Amino acid sequence: MLSGLESLLDKSLIRQVDGVRGETRFTMLETIREYAFEKLTQSGELPAIQQAHMNYMDALLDKVIDAISGPQEVAWFARVDAELENLRSIVDRALSHNKSHLILKTGRLYQYWLQRANLREPFGWLERALAMEPNGSLLERAMAMNNAGNLLKEFGEIQRARGYYEPALALFREIGDQDGITRCLNNLGGIAWADKDFEKARQLYEQSLAGQMQDSFLTSIILSNLGSLARIRGDWQESRDYYLRSLENCERLGAEAGISGVNGLLGILALVQRDLEKAQAHFESSMKANWVRANPGAQVYINGILGYIHLLLGDKKDVQQMLDDSLVGAAEYLNQNSISKLSDSYFLFEGKARLELLNGQAARAAQLFGIAWTQREEDDYPLTEFERPDYEAAIGEARFAISDAAFEETFAKGQAMSLLQAVEFALEKPSP
Repeated sequence: MLSGLESLLDKSLIRQVDGVRGETRFTMLETIREYAFEKLTQSGELPAIQQAHMNYMDALLDKVIDAISGPQEVAWFARVDAELENLRSIVDRALSHNKSHLILKTGRLYQYWLQRANLREPFGWLERALAMEPNGSLLERAMAMNNAGNLLKEFGEIQRARGYYEPALALFREIGDQDGITRCLNNLGGIAWADKDFEKARQLYEQSLAGQMQDSFLTSIILSNLGSLARIRGDWQESRDYYLRSLENCERLGAEAGISGVNGLLGILALVQRDLEKAQAHFESSMKANWVRANPGAQVYINGILGYIHLLLGDKKDVQQMLDDSLVGAAEYLNQNSISKLSDSYFLFEGKARLELLNGQAARAAQLFGIAWTQREEDDYPLTEFERPDYEAAIGEARFAISDAAFEETFAKGQAMSLLQAVEFALEKPSP
């Protein structure tokens, strides 16, 4: 086989490239691919080759799924990056032949799709596969429904997400899959949260946690959700306790992405309590994770939060660039996925508002404070007793500079902007 490949390389019919971790991969021109396809068709070998291709991708997906949230996640996600066009080819073939098994499995790469900011494409696959005549197991369908709901929730399409979670829960209960039941209860807790029914959310999270047979990465997710609900209530100690339990569990599992995520939550908790040095330490720790270093979107997001913290600490160096880079990343994410929601973005707009105030642009600052207030309400970040003094001082400064009436009008204008409009406004260069 190697001599055959070497012969093709010598004739420039294929090209050799470096793959993940330096492994050798081969590519070919489209004209060569079309010729090979024609010859395989003529020889009758095409079905066997296509089945081998599908089997290879099926086995690869199993390995990636097993690695999710574990120490090898980054390496396996890089492998998916290298095989993405192969995966798309397999999905297209499965859709054309009404074979849903492998397509349903792609939904279990939810963490991969989320990290790569690619949500619409896999949701389209799942939606079409679930509409087919069932040819996969009930477990596969239930898991795919649950993951389709996860993707819809990221789009902010809450009621459509509920329409996938509830039948998934019924299927998991029908087949007695406790892990699936736990996942759906947790996800329905997220729907209750989005509906601002925090008590129902808490009950669903606690039901979900009680159904856990052993500690897993899902345990950490549920604990983090309970910690965030406690943060909203202003129960700082309970929030921190839940987050620390989640962090300890992630550390036991070696779940690097989870450790990084919980450090971010602990950083937010410290930030809203104005323990700024502790907040900075948590986010700097989060930034060191391999999955963050491999994910430019995550880097600019965390860097934006660090920029806001630096500003509050009185260090203005590079803050403008840090916030702007994060806003550019936010705009790309919103446009790429055709969505209008971006979680935990209030700090970007408050940071920009405070910078504009320092630069003598009080009217722009007032509008940005209005934008930030809307994001606080949407993402459940009520102004805390710790934030209030410096926040009200900044608001008061803007009011004094442009008058109360002008401030109220401009603040309301910011509140009314869509998120994408808000990001574009924040990135505008003010008039001299």
